[in-house]
Amino acid sequence: MHNTLLLSAFIVFLSCVHSGLQASACKDVKYTTIDDPRRSTAYTKTTNLCDIGLIRDNVWYRFSSEAGGEMPTTTPNTDRCGTASPIWLRGPHPSVEEGVVNRTACTNVGYDNCLSKYSYAIKVRNCSGFYIYQLKEPKDCRSVYCAGSKLPNCTNAHPEDYCLENRPPYITMPKRLYAFENGEFKWVFNATDPEGYPLEYGYHPNTTINNVSISEGNDGTHNIIISRTKSGMIVLRVKDGADKTITSTHIIEIVAVPCSCQNGGQCISPLSEGRNRTGSQGTQKTNITVSTKRDDLSNYSCSCIKPYTGRFCKKSPCHNFPCFPGVKCMVTADDEYNCENCPSRFEGDGKKCKILTSEDTVIVKGEFTIVSGLIWQANLSNTTSLFYKQETAQIVTKIMEIYRDTKEFVHVVITGYSKAKGSVVVDFKIVFKKKLNYPLKLLKTHLAGNNGSLGSFKVYPHSVKEKKTSDSDGKDDNSYFGLHKSVFIVVMCLVSLLALTAIVVCAICIKKKNINIIILCTNFYNREIVPSSSNANGTTRPPKKNNQVMDLHSVAT
Repeated sequence: MHNTLLLSAFIVFLSCVHSGLQASACKDVKYTTIDDPRRSTAYTKTTNLCDIGLIRDNVWYRFSSEAGGEMPTTTPNTDRCGTASPIWLRGPHPSVEEGVVNRTACTNVGYDNCLSKYSYAIKVRNCSGFYIYQLKEPKDCRSVYCAGSKLPNCTNAHPEDYCLENRPPYITMPKRLYAFENGEFKWVFNATDPEGYPLEYGYHPNTTINNVSISEGNDGTHNIIISRTKSGMIVLRVKDGADKTITSTHIIEIVAVPCSCQNGGQCISPLSEGRNRTGSQGTQKTNITVSTKRDDLSNYSCSCIKPYTGRFCKKSPCHNFPCFPGVKCMVTADDEYNCENCPSRFEGDGKKCKILTSEDTVIVKGEFTIVSGLIWQANLSNTTSLFYKQETAQIVTKIMEIYRDTKEFVHVVITGYSKAKGSVVVDFKIVFKKKLNYPLKLLKTHLAGNNGSLGSFKVYPHSVKEKKTSDSDGKDDNSYFGLHKSVFIVVMCLVSLLALTAIVVCAICIKKKNINIIILCTNFYNREIVPSSSNANGTTRPPKKNNQVMDLHSVAT
């Protein structure tokens, strides 16, 4: 009794294993299911069904319809299966254990049931409950593969079911999609043919969105790809594989969601946990650029392209303005930066530039007042702060744009900022190749004609003033004591020459002991300074000149 129970259990175990093998049969094979009852050998109506283009070489197919799922193994009559020359299977169907077997598919052309010209080498496999066939594309459009031998009961069929007629394809797609503006997204084009035939995918010319394409993936799926997304409408269209005159359409509204990523950065949003892209339940998180719900795109981040980084892909090696204001900063291949050369009449490495003083260099100092767009901050006194560099670069760029057509213009340099009753005063220097009569006129005219606009700043045109050069600025202004350097040198040379001449004359006089000048000076002194003597009578007695002269002469000798 005990042995009988063990044997029974073993038989049940083997049965379960066999059932499991049958249930798992053909799961390793990808096949296409065809559901078309017109392929029945009992269907006598000739239609425009044609397997050229519908059946592809070396693809596995399963027939599944109310007519049945097996190819006939005996020759069907002509004008059956919806065609003039039906194709049938020569040889029996295999068992599950036999696996894949080779067979021949024959075409009944009316006079030879298996003419070699219209016969095809195919494969068959038993999938435990149904069969799959690896077919070849027929050579004649009047030939189709038969499957089944029954006809469905169309008495109670609904009109939309078409029963034994070719049914149009249908599209299963959302009516609205949200995607990031100017980005690119891909969405699966979900369309099905009721009979299982291949479809022709496309979109209608009434589509209002540009840059739309449809591509086929390696897995046979078709994807809608839209680049540089804008709001608009897509009219999708599929054509029936069996009858190209039968089409189905579907309209999708595309709503573009603003994206703040810059420099080629792409907006991506992590899909909330518990939902996958199609909205079904799941635990996998993924980054998305398109969704059926706008909220899915709210918490986005930027996927930046090198060398840009940061929240909105704004930062680069040039982000901190490492170059001299007005000198272009360039990102290198190794994500570093290089500065262009300093402007003419400047010296330096591009990071720092200094004005070179020369005869043909004219430096004009000036100032103007920014009344809007810039609020005074302590960082405006710190030339190394990012705020100082950013505001200075903007001002320099705008002034350079104003003077770009002035051939005498070289460059502009911001020398400092100061606070003035809610406004900011900007001190600057403009370097020219030669002296201009009204060097700041162009700047004033631009501000007056543009309502004081200087980029994002507002400047009162009348606040633009030229400043006189002070003595302390001689190095930069080529002037000394208010005189140009060349004039100052000439004057100093003349003064030195006169002084030298006077010294030489004095030396000669002393060497020759010439006292004539002394005598003359003494006579002049006696006449003008020494009082004359008077006698008792009140008469004036002239001084004794000879004695005085003799005295002086004696002193001299």
